[in-house]
Amino acid sequence: MKGMKNKYGLPEKELDSIRARDSVCVYCHKTMKKAGSEEFRGDWSTIEHLNHLPPWNNISTIAICCFSCNASRGAKRITDWFKGSYCLDKGINLNTVTTPVKDYVKKHESN
Repeated sequence: MKGMKNKYGLPEKELDSIRARDSVCVYCHKTMKKAGSEEFRGDWSTIEHLNHLPPWNNISTIAICCFSCNASRGAKRITDWFKGSYCLDKGINLNTVTTPVKDYVKKHESN
């Protein structure tokens, strides 16, 4: 049902609008596949919590990214993750990510 909430307590209707906004990975810009498909798992779309610590039920800190980027980032702050080999190898940084990520970092992680 569309009004139902998922395991994070996020309304599906709002998630649908975020999925429409984030049609490619917010970090690496890869075209993603539906989670659970027979495609390579690293290409699956996943809910990304831009905030690295709970609570994770805030729709304003949600984006959609590929499974590979989500797994690589884990619980790291985005700015710390950018310094790691995964991002360095792929050229992922504050200048290359999508606007929702840039806005989040500027608001919550810039010193």
